[in-house]
Amino acid sequence: METYITPCTGDAPYMLAPAYGNLIKSLEDQVANVPEVIEDQDTAITATAIIARVNGFIKEAEAEHKKLKAPYLERSRLLDGIKKDIVSTLSAVKDTLNNRIVAYQRAEQEKARKAAEEAAAKAAEIAAQAAAEREKLAPEIQTAHAAATDIVAQQAAANIIAAAAAAPVAGTRISRRVEIKSVNIVTLAAARIDLCKIEADLTKIKAEILAGKTVPGVEACIVETASVRAASTNINDFDF
Repeated sequence: METYITPCTGDAPYMLAPAYGNLIKSLEDQVANVPEVIEDQDTAITATAIIARVNGFIKEAEAEHKKLKAPYLERSRLLDGIKKDIVSTLSAVKDTLNNRIVAYQRAEQEKARKAAEEAAAKAAEIAAQAAAEREKLAPEIQTAHAAATDIVAQQAAANIIAAAAAAPVAGTRISRRVEIKSVNIVTLAAARIDLCKIEADLTKIKAEILAGKTVPGVEACIVETASVRAASTNINDFDF
């Protein structure tokens, strides 16, 4: 077996061996002796023999390449494994906290919804009571009564604002994104050719999955991320 690659120092760890240059020169000389137009059986046999030798040299070069590359591949696999462990562990920590934040935000949403319903019901009750009382009054003092009840409502709103300032409710922002783990292009093309005209259209595929649709041949998951933002309350939020 010839040596076509040789180790060297410097920036390039390997280079072509001198034997490779000699081999190419020898093959060029042999090819030069073969006519451009083959007209007899003997010449065809000669050309075929040269091709067979070249195929042998190609196999030798590939075998040498594989042997020299093996240690680097093994180190690369080890490095990939270490990186995977690091990222997996850190991602698990992030996901644990993120899930807790999402749960908290959803609970806050539910609290805010219930509080809004209760406030609306209470406001309707107060307004109904005020209207009923106004009906019993003389016409000339109904306007003054309406103004007075508006002042009471505004004071109640101010009290709600003060309570909200003492214990602010966090605003909710939950973003959703799709992580595609694998795509079986054959299955995808058979079922949804519109999603892979030339190759898989990942943008459209993600949009389909976010819309709650199943895409054949695609393994993916939806990741929710929550951010915390303190909500503010303003008296202009109240409708008097």
